[in-house]
Amino acid sequence: MVADTSFSVARQSTAGVQSMHDFEAAEKMTYAGLAQLESLHVLSPDNEDGLFLLLQAWDGAGQAFIMDEAEEALVRGDEASAAYHKRRARAAFQRAKAFGLELLALQAEGFPAATRNARSLKGWLEAEMGDRKYAPELLWLGIAWLGLVGADSENSETVADLWVGVALIEHSIRLDETVEYGLGHVILGAYHARAAIAAPEFPEAKRQFDRALQINGGKYLVTKLQLAQRYFCQTHDKASYLRTLNEVLDDPDPLPAARLANTVAKRFAARYLADARFRAECGFGL
Repeated sequence: MVADTSFSVARQSTAGVQSMHDFEAAEKMTYAGLAQLESLHVLSPDNEDGLFLLLQAWDGAGQAFIMDEAEEALVRGDEASAAYHKRRARAAFQRAKAFGLELLALQAEGFPAATRNARSLKGWLEAEMGDRKYAPELLWLGIAWLGLVGADSENSETVADLWVGVALIEHSIRLDETVEYGLGHVILGAYHARAAIAAPEFPEAKRQFDRALQINGGKYLVTKLQLAQRYFCQTHDKASYLRTLNEVLDDPDPLPAARLANTVAKRFAARYLADARFRAECGFGL
């Protein structure tokens, strides 16, 4: 009973952490919170709030904090440390995905069988997960899925299942595209931008980013960060790349409710502007 009550309260109070501006303090709080959530999960393993919080928290730790450490190691030229943190990120996304799958199993049966092909999965999602309330967990599970692929890109089995994570995010958007300020569209924009510029799917990347900007008015700075790093980098548009990253840095506090996400975006944007190796990956130097 205590665990269930704690999970309920924690899910309602996460907005407080999202309004923080201090990156280091938020990092410490995230790991401390994860320890508490993991302990409570042992006492109440079938609590849906708890599973959602663990899914979201491990996603956030992997994307915001562990990948930050991996990139900082690259900037220092410490390849061994970068590889270590990438393994940490892989483990975080694996754990997030596992909790997300546990949550999905509590809500509906048949997901593993539905993943045999895209048509069966879409049908299952429409039949079993058609309520708008499922949009957040499907989004975060999809993020974990794609995050794991990014951190474990050398594993062909992991990469082969990429389409499942994409389908989860696409369905989340169909249910409610405004979740997390249009983050689903941002993730899909980055996904489609991985294609060759001449590929038929590549223009879809810009459409997804544009829709996210329409939803959040450019105030959710993760959108502009990903637009620069995934789309303008891929198109070798140096002027737009630099302009967009500088817009991230120059906007003081556009969305207090998402201050932490914006703080993280600013941190990454500053690194991409300061270190030539990230610009070199885009095909342009200083």
